[in-house]
Amino acid sequence: MLKKIISGCLVLLMILTAASCTDVTDTPEEEQVKLRTVAVGDVNYAAISEANELYVWGQNYSGLVGDGTMTYRHQPKKILGNVEQAYLFSNMSAAIKTNHDLYVWGDSSYEQLGLGESGIRTSPVKVMEQVSRFYHCGEWSAALTDGKELYVCGKNTKGQLGLNHRESVPQFQKVMDEVEQFACAGNMVSGNLFAAVTESGGLYLWGEIFDRWFRPGQDIDLCGTPLKVMDDVSEVLVNDENVAVLTRSGDMYLLGDNTYGQLGIGSVSRQTDVDRVMSGVKTILLSYHRAGAVTANGELYLWGCNEYGQTGNGTNQIQMSPAKVLDHVRNAVLGMQISAAMTEDGTLYVWGNGRYGQIGNGRKEITSEPCPVLENVKDAAFSEHTTIALTENGEVYQWGYFVLRETDASRPVLVADRISTMSVGETLTMLLSETGKVYAWEYNDTELYTIDNPPSQLWKFEPLF
Repeated sequence: MLKKIISGCLVLLMILTAASCTDVTDTPEEEQVKLRTVAVGDVNYAAISEANELYVWGQNYSGLVGDGTMTYRHQPKKILGNVEQAYLFSNMSAAIKTNHDLYVWGDSSYEQLGLGESGIRTSPVKVMEQVSRFYHCGEWSAALTDGKELYVCGKNTKGQLGLNHRESVPQFQKVMDEVEQFACAGNMVSGNLFAAVTESGGLYLWGEIFDRWFRPGQDIDLCGTPLKVMDDVSEVLVNDENVAVLTRSGDMYLLGDNTYGQLGIGSVSRQTDVDRVMSGVKTILLSYHRAGAVTANGELYLWGCNEYGQTGNGTNQIQMSPAKVLDHVRNAVLGMQISAAMTEDGTLYVWGNGRYGQIGNGRKEITSEPCPVLENVKDAAFSEHTTIALTENGEVYQWGYFVLRETDASRPVLVADRISTMSVGETLTMLLSETGKVYAWEYNDTELYTIDNPPSQLWKFEPLF
């Protein structure tokens, strides 16, 4: 599956087996740690071993690593044992243990850790029990329990948490029952947007952004409680501009901003009604200023902002209604100014802004139509001005800006082989080998380098575990 890379979005690691708790320690050089999964966040890395031990390293401002300090960690640090899931964000981190206790640490300036107070916590603190999933968007956090109850905490000056009051919410408070799926988006400037799908298929929306859509020009004193918008919903995607909805019958709907025609209604006019955009949809896609869908028969449609040819229609003009781009598509990913699709035979197509060579066709220019780049592809993702792909036989290729310290890697370059899993963020990349070894590097605007070795060692980088 192609990974959708959105800055600030959460990172989820999941392990299904259990082990005993461990204290925070460095990884002994002689210890052979076998990893189950790895992932990157905005500024740091995490890995969970087969023994369910959580390791974190990287940036550590506000105590993001969870080792009791705020010192940058170049090497993996064992933080917790018996961990099932871990989440990395730009200002906090969280973990759910195998008994479903929720632990949090990092910045709680807006009481978003649910600790009952503000401040910084540099070590994990238990805040809830029986938690199945955790969510976070800047100044707010949410937890979904095993019993499908949704709890929220954090900044609530306008009642944006949906609790029908504007009082501070320093600890988790229940906002809804029978929640099957939850999504959130937003930032300190635009506000927040929350979406929940109930077990019966009801879609509920709330938050500052949603309120502005339906009460434009009015002073929002109190955002109120979650508002039911639709029935028969199976999936919802959100960003701080739009909501994309897929119904159980395969219909796609869009709500929100339409400045770039991303609602797909044939114009850029403001729209408050919830109208169907497409039918027969298998997968919905959402990026900033645009949207898309893969139909049940494998047709890829895109629409919205097209300044860099990213909708794939052969022009750089706004696409205000769904336009077919490719056939036989298995999955697709939308970056900020670039798009990619993987077809059923494993061919990877890329198009959009290729000024740094990230299209992979040997040129540094905008490409407004899908370009076949690599075959036998299993997974692909976008990072900072680069594209990275994992093939079915475990080879990892990367191309674009500052790949292997070369500024003109405009075609796929083999980076590693025998890789089973990759995790790609906006600036960070991690690979997990078939033997359980992990490799990590990052892009820092001037050069690409591994965490544990200087840039010159990239071709010979050694595993961290």
